[in-house]
Amino acid sequence: MFTKKSLWIQLSEDAAEIAVAVVASVLVIVFLSNKIGAASDAVVESRRLSQALKDRTAVVSELTEQYRRIKGKDALIESALIYSSNTLEFVTALESVAAKNNVSMAVRFETPSELGIEIGNPPHSLSEINFSLSLQGNVFTVLGFLKDVERLPYFTKIRSIALSSQTQEGWQNTSNVAVQGKIYTRSDN
Repeated sequence: MFTKKSLWIQLSEDAAEIAVAVVASVLVIVFLSNKIGAASDAVVESRRLSQALKDRTAVVSELTEQYRRIKGKDALIESALIYSSNTLEFVTALESVAAKNNVSMAVRFETPSELGIEIGNPPHSLSEINFSLSLQGNVFTVLGFLKDVERLPYFTKIRSIALSSQTQEGWQNTSNVAVQGKIYTRSDN
């Protein structure tokens, strides 16, 4: 039969079993919670790495496309940079354009100044040479000349254009035009 003592023993045993079950459950919950947290962190890291890979792949694709577009054009760029000591090629091109457009022209070059930039393989120093053109022609011939100069395969920059007309009709008749510009060149290394 049940006595008080046996009731207390039975209740204590049941309480102990419940306590062990609760402690075991808490331990299992904590263990699984840590595993789930670690798995969640791993998923977040995997997503971050996946996005970084997608971004890098996009960059590589863009660079590949840009390379494809400029591939082989390095020789064209290099030929557009004449040597500082050989401006004769540029002068010949200017004279040809002047003759084509029926413009009389005089050219003057200043001393090259280095820009402190290395380009090419083998490396050459990049320089600029200021030049001035004295032109005589009318509006149509001078504009044709300037358009053709713009199409020349050299790195040039026109800084200023000054016009002085010799007659009352303006520059539709023969006028004097002063052009100031720069041509970018490479050193003779």
